[in-house]
Order: sequence, then structure tokens, then C-alpha cells
Amino acid sequence: MLGIIGKFKDKCVPIFSGGTSLSKGYGLIERFSEDLDFKMDYPPDVTRDDFRNFRKNLYKSIEASPEGMKVIKGSDFSRNESRFFGCSIEYPKIFTPPASLRPHVKLEFSARKPYISPEDREIRSFVTQIQQEEADLKIKCIRPIETAADKLSAFIWRVLNRKRGDAKDDPALIRHLHDLAKLTPHILKEASEFWGLAKKAYAADLKEGRGDKMPEVLIEAFEQLIAGLKKDPLYKEEYIKFVSGVSYEGEDKQTNYEEALKLLNQIRDSQK
Repeated sequence: MLGIIGKFKDKCVPIFSGGTSLSKGYGLIERFSEDLDFKMDYPPDVTRDDFRNFRKNLYKSIEASPEGMKVIKGSDFSRNESRFFGCSIEYPKIFTPPASLRPHVKLEFSARKPYISPEDREIRSFVTQIQQEEADLKIKCIRPIETAADKLSAFIWRVLNRKRGDAKDDPALIRHLHDLAKLTPHILKEASEFWGLAKKAYAADLKEGRGDKMPEVLIEAFEQLIAGLKKDPLYKEEYIKFVSGVSYEGEDKQTNYEEALKLLNQIRDSQK
């Protein structure tokens, strides 16, 4: 999948982002993921038709792949004049996926340009890593400090607007706490840059209508996030279930829920 997207030529340029980029592009987290998230870079004269054509041509390339991947019917969505779109991809399986992982890959693309210059990173499959072979491909990746900022904003608005029991409720949103915990050393090392990026990401999410009653000031929303996590004991259960289901790092390296909350507080306290 990444090979197809990484080699796809278009006016719009996909840039690997999200948790999977942290894992495969930077080796900063060790967990499985069924999501492939991308930002896009594009020229000033880009049009709605350019985004639409990018989406349609990319889907055609995926379906034409020799691996037998298919866009699942009814999973395709497009919003904001094709500036945000995605779908779910069915792929051939050798083993039955565990219950903790969905049986397909979810793709999402956002026309939100990178805030800082992305990097070309080598991507290796588990097989390539074990056999110590050359990288499977190179692809532009969002830098970890920017991904951390995006994750903080996403975690805030998802928790503050969560409705348990709703058909669209996503217990896996707790992944952002896990990933932020792993990224804390990098965040604290580059705190000034992180907070500048986080404010931009939060402002962009507010502009795009992520939530009905969000505080306009990031740090106020951050405080509400921490309070919400402490108030609701189900988040601990969801965290334990998530980590036990998708983490492939040794148990001695795994960050438990209490430690993750302490690290989240350290991130909050790093604002000056």
C-alpha cells in the first residue's frame, strides 16, 4: 500500500503522517495500526478538480495493484470539496487478523499542508527488517514533533466531544495518549516548537468544526482533557485493552496508564 502511494505521481503530493509514520518511518513507537494517514502538499493554483482527480486516480492505482487490494464499497467519503477524504481497503490475508485489529486498512488524506518541512524516510517491512535488507521504499514523512502536535489536538477534541454508545464512538482514540507518552522526550526537548505547532493544529481543527463547544485557548482545552481522563475510569480499561492488543514492544518497555497520564501532565507543564 505504501509503495503505491509513495510512487504515485500527481499535482498533489501525499506526505505520510500519523501514528503509522511514527512507527514505520521513525521507529518511535512499537504498535500495530490499521490506519494510514497522509497530509498533502500542493501548488498555489490547486483546484477542487485537482483534489478530486487525485482521489479518483489514487483509488484506481490501488485497485489495479497486483496484490489484489480493493476499495471497500460504501467506505469512500469526501468532504470540504475533496480536501479531506478517505476509504477502507480490503487486502489479501495469510493469517486471520486478531480481534484487536480491524480486518481492513483505513486511508485518510487531508489537504492540510505540513507546518514544517517533511523528511524523506526509509520504510521497511518486518520481513525486510529481520533480513536486514535495503528499505522497501522512501517516502516523505511529517516530522515527529508535528505529528505530536496533531495528536494532542486530535486527542483533545475527540475526548471533549465524545459520546459513549454513539454509533461513531471510537474507543481506539486512546491511541493518542499512548503515542504522546512515547513522544514525550521529544516534545520536552523541543517544547517551544511543539507548542507553536500544537496551537496551529488546534486552531485548524477549530476552524474545521471539530467539536461544538471547544475552548478557543489550547491550554484551557488541555486542562479539560486531563480532567476528563481522570473523571472517567473507562479510559484506563480502554488503554489497557488497546496496548495489550496492538503493542509489540516488550512488556518491560510498555507504558502503563498511570505513567502515560504523568507524561501527559509533563507535556502540559512544558508550556512557558
